Amino acid sequence: MGSIAFLGLSLPTLAHEHRDKPIIRWYYQSFPPVHITDGPRAGQGFADKALSYLHAQMPDYNHLKVFSSLSRVHGELKARKNACHLGLFKTPEREEYAYFSDPVIEVLPNRLVLLKENLPKFEPILNPAREVELDRLFAARDLMFGVEVDRVYSPRINAYVDSRTKAEGKVELPNPRFAALLLHGRIDYGFAFAFEATYRFNILERGDEFTTLPIAGEPDLLMNYVGCSKTEFGAQVIADVNRLAGNLKEAHRTFYEEWLDDRAIQDFRATLKAHAETTNTAETRAPAEFEK
Repeated sequence: MGSIAFLGLSLPTLAHEHRDKPIIRWYYQSFPPVHITDGPRAGQGFADKALSYLHAQMPDYNHLKVFSSLSRVHGELKARKNACHLGLFKTPEREEYAYFSDPVIEVLPNRLVLLKENLPKFEPILNPAREVELDRLFAARDLMFGVEVDRVYSPRINAYVDSRTKAEGKVELPNPRFAALLLHGRIDYGFAFAFEATYRFNILERGDEFTTLPIAGEPDLLMNYVGCSKTEFGAQVIADVNRLAGNLKEAHRTFYEEWLDDRAIQDFRATLKAHAETTNTAETRAPAEFEK
């Protein structure tokens, strides 16, 4: 798939009267429900909606959507003057070839996924904040767990799961089949993003039977950005995105919550509130030389 790109135009299209507008090539991947590329909900992923919102707020550009692998995206950011991607992690390596916006996408990190009916089994491994303690979790040898082969969940999670064997309850999955295995009693828990779990259980029409739990020691939020080619054009696009960043972030939160279970919504909103209170406190205590 990395060598084939499917192109789609966001309205307004490249009609004759719009040809004088500069074109932004927006790259995206199939990772439902971030982007949904087929089926009855195609185009209804939370990043699909956020990207459509952003396009509508940037009418001075023509927006060309390009379906591509993530590895190809990075090559395009290096090679083209007008490549962009909504939802990139920012790293020092990527900053060598891309400009990044202010953070515009906030998501919860990978969480523990389990059936609601099995919650009592997990009470002993929760701390007072109702978070999963990984050392207690993996000390419970009677619990079976599923992990995707070669998937990176987080350094801490992978350090635990990579040290376990099949004899110690690990079930290796070639694809994200954790929902089906949980429902059939083959495993007791798995790891996934909350939005991912919602999508998988909804496909099976069992979306009310699972929950997700936060994992102690993981970041409370993962921040994502718009990344664009490190060119003069890319810098201008990023400047325009930053003028819209606050509204885009608020819109994304609404789209994102559509794909969260009740516990994840509770945790997401509590985290946002805590961040806002921290920001307000920091602003209140700012040194006098920064006050206007």
